[in-house]
Amino acid sequence: RYFGTFDLTKKGKNLGRGVEMAAGILSSYDRRVSNMLLGGWKVSICSNLQYTGDLLAMGRHTRHVMDRLPGKILNAAQSFDDYVDRQRTHIEWMRDTTISVPEAYHHMVLLARQGVMCWSDVGRVSHIFDTDDRWGAKPTLWRLANSVTAILQPKLLEKNGASYSEKTCRLNDHILSIAKAA
Repeated sequence: RYFGTFDLTKKGKNLGRGVEMAAGILSSYDRRVSNMLLGGWKVSICSNLQYTGDLLAMGRHTRHVMDRLPGKILNAAQSFDDYVDRQRTHIEWMRDTTISVPEAYHHMVLLARQGVMCWSDVGRVSHIFDTDDRWGAKPTLWRLANSVTAILQPKLLEKNGASYSEKTCRLNDHILSIAKAA
């Protein structure tokens, strides 16, 4: 299995202060994982990488994969501007949404229950959330999401990129569900 990341830049298209577009390519030689192109972002101050699963091109391992996958990647690239606009809005919302500390702890437990992070990581994530102000002084959803990825990234990204990308997609789905519930 292999996983690679690269930065995506486009003049005038950034995701906000200190946040850059990124993409991940995922596949496997044993054909257990489909060929995928995932979109996401990288937070400059901590090199946290998060995937959204929103910009996605996927192709199964068949004898026609090299014929079909380029067209799927082209379709994903054509929707790049819309994707960037959606992610910019999402990031601004996370940065602006303040949550109480008990509410943040509640979401950490929910994320552990959903398998986004291990139960043993809840204490470490809460410590980072409480003490690390790289993502702002207020307790926000942005701070919560980056606290989780600060723990997940060193554990998973180099060892299991497929699991890391899947977990950060689920993390972002959870954060978006908070917006829908509000």
